[in-house]
Amino acid sequence: MAVPCIFFQQGRCRNGDTCRFSHSSAPVTHPQSDPRAQVPCKFYLEGICKQGVKCPYRHEPSESSASAQVPPQRDNDTFIRVFRGALVRYGDGACVTSLSLPSEYSSVRLDGLAANTTAADVISVLEDLGHDIEIDGLRIVAMPRSLSSLCSAYISTPDLEFSKTLSTSLIDAPYRNLKAVPVPPRLPSWASTRRARCNQLKLKWTSPRSECCVFFDSYVTALRVTGKFNGGKYKVRNTRVHCDEPIVEPITGCYSVMVSGLPYRCNAEMVEDSITAGYDSPLEIVVQRRNAWKRNTEISIKELLNDVGPIDSMTEPVEHKGGIWTAYAHFEQDCDAQEAARVIEERSHILPYDVNLKVNLLYSSTFKVSKEVYYHVQQRLQDRLDELDAPRLKITCRETYPVLSLNSQSSEELAKCANAIEEIVAGDVIVGKDGNPFWAPQLACNGAGSKVLKEIQQRHGVLLLPNRSKREVRYFGDSWTQLVVQEDVVRSLTEDQEIRHAIDIDNDGFVWLCKVGLSLLKDVVGDKVVSLNVTTDPKKLIITGSDEEYCQVLALLEMSDISFAVKEVKSVEEGCSICFTPADEPVVLSCGHTYCTDCFKGLCRNGTTQADVRVACTGAEDKCKNAIPLREIQAHVDISTFEQLLESSFNMYVARRPDEFHYCPTPDCGYIYRPASASASSSWHMCTKCLQRICRSCHANHDGQRCDQYQAAQAFETYKHENRANVKDCPKCKTTVEKIDGCNHIHCGGCKIHLCWVCLKTFEESPACYKHMNEAHGRIGIEDEDDEVYVDDIDDDDDE
Repeated sequence: MAVPCIFFQQGRCRNGDTCRFSHSSAPVTHPQSDPRAQVPCKFYLEGICKQGVKCPYRHEPSESSASAQVPPQRDNDTFIRVFRGALVRYGDGACVTSLSLPSEYSSVRLDGLAANTTAADVISVLEDLGHDIEIDGLRIVAMPRSLSSLCSAYISTPDLEFSKTLSTSLIDAPYRNLKAVPVPPRLPSWASTRRARCNQLKLKWTSPRSECCVFFDSYVTALRVTGKFNGGKYKVRNTRVHCDEPIVEPITGCYSVMVSGLPYRCNAEMVEDSITAGYDSPLEIVVQRRNAWKRNTEISIKELLNDVGPIDSMTEPVEHKGGIWTAYAHFEQDCDAQEAARVIEERSHILPYDVNLKVNLLYSSTFKVSKEVYYHVQQRLQDRLDELDAPRLKITCRETYPVLSLNSQSSEELAKCANAIEEIVAGDVIVGKDGNPFWAPQLACNGAGSKVLKEIQQRHGVLLLPNRSKREVRYFGDSWTQLVVQEDVVRSLTEDQEIRHAIDIDNDGFVWLCKVGLSLLKDVVGDKVVSLNVTTDPKKLIITGSDEEYCQVLALLEMSDISFAVKEVKSVEEGCSICFTPADEPVVLSCGHTYCTDCFKGLCRNGTTQADVRVACTGAEDKCKNAIPLREIQAHVDISTFEQLLESSFNMYVARRPDEFHYCPTPDCGYIYRPASASASSSWHMCTKCLQRICRSCHANHDGQRCDQYQAAQAFETYKHENRANVKDCPKCKTTVEKIDGCNHIHCGGCKIHLCWVCLKTFEESPACYKHMNEAHGRIGIEDEDDEVYVDDIDDDDDE
């Protein structure tokens, strides 16, 4: 039996009838001896295997797949965009099918699964554990060679509590050998992987003071030394201390004085050196240290933090010069870290041994970057961060990618630096001669266009990444070589650009082309002009060349006397469905209706309805109304028009749902978030871009206040503004003072200063204030208000 030709089955055999392998059209089957035939095909179980019967893996559904529905792998969807920090998916007609925020997702890595586990098996496990949830993404990943018998599953779902509930359900279950590990939500590879958190606290406290007991032989000496210590004449290492009243010791009969507030690590010699007068010399000094203070203080801090919310970890305290200790606490939730900071600030002396605890809320931004991208932009990143005087950039190298992270106590400083990083790691768009993003058709697949880009990369030492979804090329490298590379890309791909034609073929035509037809066409027009695309349905004959070569191929196909039918492109005689004139540069849709190219672009720009954006066909006198597939829209409009259409659809979708989405109120930010709801895990939101904390209820930045406190403060400010003639702030302590009646002499209730109501000049005594009012304003203000003279009136008179 002849061995089948695998190239013939793929439509790529160039030997035709001279090939020494079999060109039978029967599908190639794999012998049972192939060990891969015993392994289930994960792509088949997910319904996306493109190999069909040629796939070497087993195409039989598992027992669990009959009832479990595997979620679609929507990360590979072409029509996904990230606008205003939201992940947006589109359907036909450019309408928004779903809009989600990274902060709403929970992602878990489920470890300990068997090596042959499928996606359907994982869903079956979740159902057995009682998790009836919507799964947005599911990936099976093999473990390292040392654990080759196991694999892991990455599960993404819009349920924020999923990671916690899954871990709990695994404790007492048949699947207790599995382990659930929370991981960051997964976004498309080209989307921003920026994450912002404020779940970390920097804790700082001073070492507690030591105590000592000083013994004297007489009560007079003990009392005299006590007075000198309390009066500050005697200091221990320049530190003022406190002494209790002398007491008599019942056993020895001497007098003891307890000295507190000694510097940390103080010894008896230091205390004795501070008593300089010889007649005040003590009998004995015993220093009493609290050896357990460090451990007890750390325990007390952890208990305080856990009372607010669960913490992930707390670092070991580190001692600095001057007896100052620092530690870092990481909370599970950002809102718990903010609440803990507020509690500590309001009650700073809440720890044993009179330890004064201070706290700073730390903001962090992290970015996942590919190794290639980071290699080409690292110098540019460092230069930009040095220019901004940014905090130190921490780089954590993972197996597949490095993670860049910044930490700062200032949200404004961190947001400015993080925005600069995001701009650099996103790359720069290559711009064509028309000022729009440059794109060439040959970049749509890994062919000649990709080879040209690789040659340019090697020539200039940069990185060029084509984004086929958005039809643009991104540049990563030094800023001074960007223009040179851009000109090289545009010139190289424009010169090599050729017209591509596609002809649909049926099965009989495909067989003929594989046997002799393709070789015949290549002999006439050249090897690089004709090729087969077998990944589409129906299969296509691709002609990459001039119109003359395209006509030559069509003539050869018509001259052949074979019986198969080549699906020719029908000539367009129908008029435009919008202007009703013969179509100029006609666009024919899959529904059969025709448009002028300009009319079709206009339809896409104005494709709004009363609800949301939806580009629908207006053919058959506006009776068709079918949503135009996005791929057809993308194929017939320019890049900028297509992207504007998607962004307009997103803006309309958000604008028509004010109860579901709000824009960040920070100027020049514009990211969106969801307002408060009954199921919201937090009453506030931290914007990923500007790092401002926004109340989900009143949509303002409380700056640490509760919503009711902020509302009361705002109402008071409004009252002050409406009654600004009778309500003013003390210029010294800023206490608000309201004048109801009486003279213009005001006694501030806050700092007790005397002030003139007219010009707000302050005085220590009231007589000086009355003297000023008579001399400067001619009266003290008891007269009728109509005759009262204000500062503005005096200034105007002076000017005159």
